[in-house]
Amino acid sequence: ARLVAALRASEESLRERLAATERSRAAGMQAVTAALAAARSVADVARVVAAQGRAAFGAFNAAVALLDAGGRTFRIVAADGAPPAYLDAWRSFAADAPVPYADAAATRAPLLIRSRAEYAARFPVLAPLVERLGVEATAVLPLVTIDAPGAAEGSGRVLGVAHFDFDDAARL
Repeated sequence: ARLVAALRASEESLRERLAATERSRAAGMQAVTAALAAARSVADVARVVAAQGRAAFGAFNAAVALLDAGGRTFRIVAADGAPPAYLDAWRSFAADAPVPYADAAATRAPLLIRSRAEYAARFPVLAPLVERLGVEATAVLPLVTIDAPGAAEGSGRVLGVAHFDFDDAARL
């Protein structure tokens, strides 16, 4: 009888936690929707993506970088949680640099780096920075325009990327 009561209490506690999580997610979605509705520029949208995405994903650092009109240079237009020295060093950089942004943009696919060791192996130029910042995992998501009706699949233009760093790989 005690075991059954304990299991029921545990089940009820789990249901309450799940309901609270769902309420929190719904509130977060409402906040994002309201912030995007109020956005009046690309920079406003980028700030919403960085700040709200960071909070929603549990990242400690987020940034949005856009490609210039020629697709040759990334420029960070919004960041949330990034140290100023990082932003100063990476405010603008070549689109073909050996960094995750370039890979995600070139492949038009999300790039998920699940460990610091993977990061160092794939992007050795960034290994010291990743270690200094305490990055354990990273997600870089390409920002691509929607294909025009009748256009070939995947023909949308890459605008840039959204980038999220995590201090716990389990959050990815």
